[in-house]
Amino acid sequence: MKKLLLSLVAVFCFGILFAREWRCRGVVTDSCHRTPVPYAVVYVHRTPFGTVADNLGRFSLSAPDSVRVDTLVVAAEGFELRYLAASDIRDHGEANIRLIPDAARRLQPEIASKIAESPNSPLKMVAKIAHGIIDDWLPLGDARTNKFDLGRIQTFPTVNPVEGFRLRLGAASNARLSPRFFVKGYVAYGFKDKKPKYRGEAAYSFDEKAYHENEFPKNNLRLVYENDIYAPGDAHPRDANDFLLSAYRLAHNQMTYRRFADLSYEREFQNGLAPTLWLRKSRIRAQSNLLNMLPHTDDNTPSNRQTLNLAQAGFLLRYAFREAYLQEKRKRYSVEMLSPVLLLGYSAGTFNGPENNSPYHRLDFSAQKRFLLGNAGRLDVVGEFSKLWNIAPVPLLLFPAQRMEHAIENKGSFLTQSLEFPADEQYVLRATFVAEELFLSGTEVSEGLHAREFFSMKIAYGKLNEKNYPLDNRGIYPLPPMSCRYNEIPYVEGSLGITGIFGLLRVEYVHRFTHRDTPNALLGLLRVDIAL
Repeated sequence: MKKLLLSLVAVFCFGILFAREWRCRGVVTDSCHRTPVPYAVVYVHRTPFGTVADNLGRFSLSAPDSVRVDTLVVAAEGFELRYLAASDIRDHGEANIRLIPDAARRLQPEIASKIAESPNSPLKMVAKIAHGIIDDWLPLGDARTNKFDLGRIQTFPTVNPVEGFRLRLGAASNARLSPRFFVKGYVAYGFKDKKPKYRGEAAYSFDEKAYHENEFPKNNLRLVYENDIYAPGDAHPRDANDFLLSAYRLAHNQMTYRRFADLSYEREFQNGLAPTLWLRKSRIRAQSNLLNMLPHTDDNTPSNRQTLNLAQAGFLLRYAFREAYLQEKRKRYSVEMLSPVLLLGYSAGTFNGPENNSPYHRLDFSAQKRFLLGNAGRLDVVGEFSKLWNIAPVPLLLFPAQRMEHAIENKGSFLTQSLEFPADEQYVLRATFVAEELFLSGTEVSEGLHAREFFSMKIAYGKLNEKNYPLDNRGIYPLPPMSCRYNEIPYVEGSLGITGIFGLLRVEYVHRFTHRDTPNALLGLLRVDIAL
């Protein structure tokens, strides 16, 4: 019996000895930008013991005391491998392990640099321009201490039918001014309409930020006041006026001037759930072909038919299954592009229709997914559904180009006129295939410019109920001359081209397959666009 007891005590003592563990925890950050490095690998050198940080760079590592823990190794794609003494981080609370970005961290600037390797390269100037456009914001003052940035470079020059040539200049504060309170704004001027435009916004972040308020995860209260142009058929109502180099390509005389105040609260959770709640009061004033966008009423003055006053409240709920970002200054690059992303939006409000407070309700749903097709390339697919209730004037109807925000390829329709296919119930499918091994694979064009072939298809179908179709009815909102119904036939267009030129440009030919006999239909187009 005594031997049995001694044996049990020995087993218990050995159990305690081997149950003891070496532990550490901390966060992995970018040494340059002080932002988290998601999914970094932390392991004990020359052992099988390790862990993977979460999407906020946080990790917890343990190993049995029987294992000799001298050195930890920290690795992440796009960063230099780091070795550090285990004794430096054990028992020191939460360690901050900083990784140095690798020279090849940012693919697009690296490509531009390769183009200009030779000091006499004729493409050196092109590379510098590409760098500036990709960076988008310039520091006002010393880049190490500046409190404001100048931008956005991509929207500095634009062209549209109403303003003609447009110049825009903006500025935004960063965390050096305040890690919680941020201001941003721009002023713009169109040389054709000779009208100044502007936007100002103030945001309060409930969490301290490393550089700007939109770092993941967001937790912001934001107030925006904007007075600018707006093309109802070209942009989703909650899109910002952040178009690249050219804007409103097909919105000839189908645009409005919009002034609004918007209060929103946006929150991103670590699990990928991101709700936004918002209130907005807008005044939309039509011009040219949209002058009579409201019906004739007892007060039949032109100004009352040209101005739409709208008060709304709504929410946007986004769910990204594995959301994580690499973040540097004002940019954040999605790390996980293969997981589905779902968006659900709803807005309700009133406007100055036939009655003083005519109701307005809109529902939007969108889903995106990227598929990797082996060595062939990748396929990006986006599906969208939108629906309106109640009678609505033209600026509040649905159109094929009113896409929701997506991280993957999600270009709008290019050959439809801005207000060509109005609907109050709409279905849209967009698919883009970017090749990795096709005709350009292995060529100097492919390797030097990182250019890739791509093919895309866009299909839209919608319904316009009789309540929103004029039929010479005095109480129905008039549609502009270019608007027409789908008539049971979906709109289909496709394109093929080359993307990623200089890490920046996209060249394509777009072809219209259906509704080719509609008045003034654009049947095909060769176009150059920005592919960021």
